[in-house]
Amino acid sequence: MRRNTLLIDFTIALAAMIVLVVVSPGLAIVGLIALLVLVVCGLSLLFDVWRRRRGGAPPTRRIPPRRPARRL
Repeated sequence: MRRNTLLIDFTIALAAMIVLVVVSPGLAIVGLIALLVLVVCGLSLLFDVWRRRRGGAPPTRRIPPRRPARRL
């Protein structure tokens, strides 16, 4: 990942955390939501590892087939 992308992700996460703490009725609710987010992230990571072991997704970049050189 590029540095700018990580900075944007961090900023979004920080803003979401601040809104969640201010809006929620208590820190216990915030903790439950944080646990839910961690579980979802863990499942996503496990799914990604499982998919790579099975052969993974098709390559994102296709390499064009080589054409034989033209003879004059």
